[in-house]
Amino acid sequence: RYIEEYMSKAVEKAIRELVLDRRGNPCFASAPDYSKADDLRSFWEQMESTGNLITIVWDYVKNDFLYLSDKFFNYFGFDPENVYREKLAYPLNRLLPADAMIMINGSAFVWDYVSDLPVDQRKNYKVIAEYRMRNDHNKMIRVHYQNITLELTDRGDVWLSMMLFELCPDQNMETPGNISCID
Repeated sequence: RYIEEYMSKAVEKAIRELVLDRRGNPCFASAPDYSKADDLRSFWEQMESTGNLITIVWDYVKNDFLYLSDKFFNYFGFDPENVYREKLAYPLNRLLPADAMIMINGSAFVWDYVSDLPVDQRKNYKVIAEYRMRNDHNKMIRVHYQNITLELTDRGDVWLSMMLFELCPDQNMETPGNISCID
């Protein structure tokens, strides 16, 4: 039990330092144009209507959900109050520690890679991952995840990203998670 608590605290610290804090707040020379987000709403709602996809749109300027599918809670067995309170840290803290480290290190690498690309190429990639996590009913699940940048700030920072989730058809809990970046 001590090792689990220690790993959980280590994972939480790594998530903060390597992923969330590292990104900082994206900068705009002027206020973001949320009409762009409104124009994209039908796209992400259409993505969610196909099969069992669950959609989240994350706003890096507000550091909050711009869109969070109601299916997210039932499908993965998460308490909405916990998710809304802790934001993205909540599901990340539910990953198995080994998979959390893969996701954290992979996300940090991808973030650095994309930040070094010319601004006009920063939306030409997506992150694909699989990981194992424990839901609020203490059940282990294997999740397939994709992250696509939708919009950049006028200074080239990631502003909006769409995350797509679904349960993996193969619920193998022995194989560690993985992450890759495709352009």
